[in-house]
Amino acid sequence: MNSSQIFELALGLSKPWFVKDLKMIVGEGRSHGQMDIYLDFERGFKCTDLSGNELITHDTVERTWQHLIFFSTPAIYTHVSQG
Repeated sequence: MNSSQIFELALGLSKPWFVKDLKMIVGEGRSHGQMDIYLDFERGFKCTDLSGNELITHDTVERTWQHLIFFSTPAIYTHVSQG
């Protein structure tokens, strides 16, 4: 199991979502560092809206959220491409 698969399990991700990239900055002294988790989805993913209409993702916007303390690292950011 690689690090991407571990984070997919920890975050409860399932298809079509996956961890695209992980970046970690190791802190020194009082700094605890930072971890960035980049999520993406399989291209051509189809979903339905609240009315049941089928939608196909054609473009995305990256959004970033800061997580609460996770694996003793206080600065964890998740970057997601959303349709």
